[in-house]
Amino acid sequence: MDGPAIYYAGIPEEISATMLMERMGLNFDDAPQYHVAKMLRAEAIVSFDRDFLDTLGVEPQQLIKHKL
Repeated sequence: MDGPAIYYAGIPEEISATMLMERMGLNFDDAPQYHVAKMLRAEAIVSFDRDFLDTLGVEPQQLIKHKL
């Protein structure tokens, strides 16, 4: 997949994400994003959200430094 895309999560994804909440220590907003990123084999989640730093998180400024 090239560039950003929209993924519409269904009930199975929401249930799996809910199970991740406790195991990964993620909140209700972050767990579905993490689950879908893992499912789609994303290299990273680009976010200012510090909850992702211990998982797949990459801060936007890290990408800018890498490109320069």
